[in-house]
Order: sequence, then structure tokens, then C-alpha cells
Amino acid sequence: MKRFLVTPWNGAEWCLTGWDRATEGSFSMRMVVWNGPHEPFEFPEDVHVVRVPESITGFGAITSYGIEEFTHWSNDGDEIWVLNNDIEGSFLPEAIPPGCMYGPQFVSTGQVVNPKTRARAGMAKEGLPDICYLDGWAVGAHVETWAKFQETFGSAMPIMKGYYWEDPALALYCNHHGILQCSYPTGLKHLGGRTTALRPEIGEEFEVNRKAFASMLAERLGIQ
Repeated sequence: MKRFLVTPWNGAEWCLTGWDRATEGSFSMRMVVWNGPHEPFEFPEDVHVVRVPESITGFGAITSYGIEEFTHWSNDGDEIWVLNNDIEGSFLPEAIPPGCMYGPQFVSTGQVVNPKTRARAGMAKEGLPDICYLDGWAVGAHVETWAKFQETFGSAMPIMKGYYWEDPALALYCNHHGILQCSYPTGLKHLGGRTTALRPEIGEEFEVNRKAFASMLAERLGIQ
């Protein structure tokens, strides 16, 4: 079994040291999918850097591009992991069981994830139930799981506007295919979305994606 890493990178060089230490030696290949505003800075020699076309933007689209690249080099049973660039610590999970997706912890569409940051608004005001999902900054699944998502939905990772709400949408992908979502103990720490903290469009993207997810959930539940 081989383990591959996809990290969508938005140009923040300050993340490199923590990310490199957290992931070095844990993967057969590490891929950075670059979406920075300038030419990539120098990565370690073993890191495969892929520059996405300018037309590909947002976390879901950039990540799906990298996952699709790896599907050409991997076999059933191999793992493809998606980790944010703003992480530190140690990557510790055991092999993913068949038919599962691993993530660091469960959250809910009605839960405040971090009191110091934006709350993830629930679905109650949309007349919909909340769902539990895996926090999306460190998720992994077998290559055949990602391939199922690509075949059914047109992308391995849900594509939203910019960033936010891809992880609860990914839970709907899992539910559709009967993929069990499992949390795992990890030595990784997410540094709280600092790489997007200064982007003024975040509030608009968040609300647009919240409504898009509500529509996806309503369709899944058969609610008009």
C-alpha cells in the first residue's frame, strides 16, 4: 500500500517549515498543487509541485486536480490524503480500513468550531437538520473512493465558491456511496485558517457556500 499526499497551496511561504516537518517520511509522494499569485518558492526536492491553470480556483477544484493526478500513479488500496498547508505536528494515522474516509475530528453544521473564529451556521434557519462531518483540513481515503466521487459527481472533492463548506459537502458524497466517516487520533495541529485570514471576500464566500450546501442537503433529503 502506498500513501500519497495532496496539499493545495495558496502561496503562503510561512507554512512550509511546519508542513514539511509534519509530513516528511510519511508518504510515498508529496504533491503541492500551487495556486499562488507568484512563482512557487523552493520546496524540498522530494515534493512534486503542480501549477494549476488560472481557470482552476478554490479549495475543492484545486484539490480535485491534484487527486486526479495521483489516480494515474496509484492502485486500488493506495491512500490519497488531503492536508492543508497550515499544519504542524506529526502525521500518525494507521492504514485506512476499506470503505472508510478518515478525518481528524467530527464537527456539526450547527456547532461553533472555534469560539475565536467564525461560527459555522447551522441548517435550522433553512428548515434542515444538521449533519456531522469530518473536519476537512486532514482527510484521507482509498484511491477507489476518490474515483467513485469523481465518476458520480464530476469532482473528487466538492467544488464550492473559493473556500469553506467543502467538508460537510464531502460528507454527502460519502453518504451517497455508503462510505463510513471515521475520526482518527492525530498528532497534527491545524493553525486555524491563517492563510486566508486577510482575504476580504471570505464572508461573502462563506454565505454563498452555506446556501449552496443547504441546497445540496435538501436535494439529498428529498426536500423541495
